[in-house]
Amino acid sequence: MEMEEEIKEEQKKEKKKKNKKIKVGFPISFKLITIFSILVICVLGFSTAMVYYFVSDDEGKKAQTNNQDINTRTSQTIQQLFQNVQGNVNGYLNTLLVLEDDITYEEKASLLFADLCNRNPEIAFIYTSQKGIIGEADFLKAHPSALGMFENWLNTNDKIKNAVLYGRNRVENISQLFQEPLICILFNHYNSEVGKNEIAVVGFSVQKYIDVLSTGTYNTTYIINEDGKVLIHPDNTKIMNAEDFSKLAGIKAIKEKDNQQSIYADDKGVEWFYAGEPILDRTMYVVTCADKAVVFETIQKTTYWIVLISVAVLFFAIIIIRFFSRSLTAPIERLVDATSSIEAGDYDIHIKARTHDEIGYLTKNFMNMTVGLSERQRLMTSFSKFTNRIVAEKAASGELDLGGVTKRATIFFSDIRSFTAMSEKLKPQEIVDFLNDYMTRMVNCVTRTNGVV
Repeated sequence: MEMEEEIKEEQKKEKKKKNKKIKVGFPISFKLITIFSILVICVLGFSTAMVYYFVSDDEGKKAQTNNQDINTRTSQTIQQLFQNVQGNVNGYLNTLLVLEDDITYEEKASLLFADLCNRNPEIAFIYTSQKGIIGEADFLKAHPSALGMFENWLNTNDKIKNAVLYGRNRVENISQLFQEPLICILFNHYNSEVGKNEIAVVGFSVQKYIDVLSTGTYNTTYIINEDGKVLIHPDNTKIMNAEDFSKLAGIKAIKEKDNQQSIYADDKGVEWFYAGEPILDRTMYVVTCADKAVVFETIQKTTYWIVLISVAVLFFAIIIIRFFSRSLTAPIERLVDATSSIEAGDYDIHIKARTHDEIGYLTKNFMNMTVGLSERQRLMTSFSKFTNRIVAEKAASGELDLGGVTKRATIFFSDIRSFTAMSEKLKPQEIVDFLNDYMTRMVNCVTRTNGVV
């Protein structure tokens, strides 16, 4: 009975071994996906970084070149316009001095001013300390006390007044004074009638100059005076408030060095491409700038889409690799299960090679090896029926010489007392059962002591 229980226990263990699933720490599919993912991430990441770097650098250079071209073109146009206005006003004032003693002076002066305004419709008024304000009709109607207002402003700005008297031109924003977008050029004019220099001023609307400011897709061009205050700007609010840009890093750089172009941050930390050029003996500066974020916006969007597409490609690649890896791992898993079956003593295995690669070749050889092992096991089982299992195993493994081995041994002979008399009384089946029980117990005892029956 004990022997039967041991045999059943051994069979259970073999069955468990056969059904046991192999646990692998890092499956081949996981390794393939990991390696491919790392490669894809590295390649796409490096490529995207390189593309972003070189395209950004190229786009930055284009933005700076475009900035400079727009600035140079605008500077030439604005300088020409200002010189024309100042030259025409100078000619007008000199003509008035010639006509001073003419009896038709008033009539001719009026006609001259009308002609001047015809050629320069942006002019609002002309001022000299001798003539006072000569203004365009609509301007004088809107500002009846313009003379007093302007002289009061001039007298409270001694720095400007003295600079002009010493021969330096000035351009100022007087929008807040008259509550409309106006600027004025103050220059030194020689009055031959009194034989000395006087301050001459021409005030004009900025709308014409706003219209001629060159702009690009993302460029803004504006004009400031030597103090850094806005004179002309596409944003009317900045003109009306005469905003001070002198503290901006880009403006400081432009004023320190002509034709400066570089990247500077404003007071809010926003980076801009700057290009600037002084005009009219550095009394004004034409500044062109472009928001760096706007310049690179298209590149950043493109990079964003490249990253998204890369992630999508990686995702689909992982799925494809997962399916592809099954074609590698499935045959290997079948081979692993087969080895487990062989380990459990089951040689009834049928695996067909489905591919013609290394795995297919391995499968064919494995099946050939299984057939050989099965035949060997069958021979050993048959041999074991005629001799001890241990002896059969040693003979199968080649550990025994064909000529035999001399050993010191103890021989035990056993007989069943009164077996003949007992056989006469028992039925044939009972005798067989009795002998089986007897042999089972005796063989078990012999086997435990490494004996051979």
